[in-house]
Amino acid sequence: MTSTNAINAFAEQHSFDAGALQVEELDGIRCAVDCHNAINNGYASLPSDVLEQDMAVGLIWPLYERCTERVYGALVAMTTSCAASSEVLARATIEATVIFRYILGDCNGRLASFFQDHLDQAERQEKQWRREAEQLRELERTEHLAACDYRRQGIAAIKEFVELINSQLVPSGSIPAWPNIALRFQAVGDRIAYRTSYARLCAEPHLDAEETLRYFIGKVMGPELLEAMAVETIMFSRFLLADAVRAYAEAGKEFASSYGMSSAMRTCVAAQELMHRHSINLSNHIGAHPSAEFREDSSQD
Repeated sequence: MTSTNAINAFAEQHSFDAGALQVEELDGIRCAVDCHNAINNGYASLPSDVLEQDMAVGLIWPLYERCTERVYGALVAMTTSCAASSEVLARATIEATVIFRYILGDCNGRLASFFQDHLDQAERQEKQWRREAEQLRELERTEHLAACDYRRQGIAAIKEFVELINSQLVPSGSIPAWPNIALRFQAVGDRIAYRTSYARLCAEPHLDAEETLRYFIGKVMGPELLEAMAVETIMFSRFLLADAVRAYAEAGKEFASSYGMSSAMRTCVAAQELMHRHSINLSNHIGAHPSAEFREDSSQD
């Protein structure tokens, strides 16, 4: 499928006009679709002994698909003029790809840790819910406790499945602890991204005060500044989207590298480099000024 056909097919599937998009968004769609198709084709071509003997590979692939859902959502939100929603989904994409890359570093142990952490959190949340429900009035207490019982049954079913999977992934039974998000970023070599773009992305779903303050500052200072701030806001959203697609391509590259999918790896490397260049170019419009050394490194990608 050519680049134009891939973009048009994506636009038709998600009901938007591709003709109105900027080059960064067009390239973002093409790169995301190309990476997804390349990884799927590579996965389908893996030798049967890998698919039969490596238990982790069958669990890794669905995690990559979840990353795909998030980056596609971020792209669609931007193309349909929902920039704030695109930022939320860009954050979800970047976090998902960091988790994915972290797990790839030690598939069996970290997958077991990933599943065990979910189970531990689910059990803790149900207990906390039950404690709160016990303090309610009789009718509400009865309804909530019945819901707690239903949730507990679901967790019990999940626990049985997790214990079965983890016994195969880590026969020794020694499952490593699941680290917090900052340590996951650090483990994949993106510690500074956690303190910069990811930190800013986290503010969007939490409805922080920055955009409200910027609006009133712009109104007070006059229409020219307000217009400049509005442009910077949308350019920042586009920058974050480009970086999310770059992160998605990087996750695909590491997946391909881990399982010897050479063609998929070339596709993902090319996509990562292109979206990195777009991120650098967009950064010039949001008050970010990369150092001369960083620019030189980028120009050599």
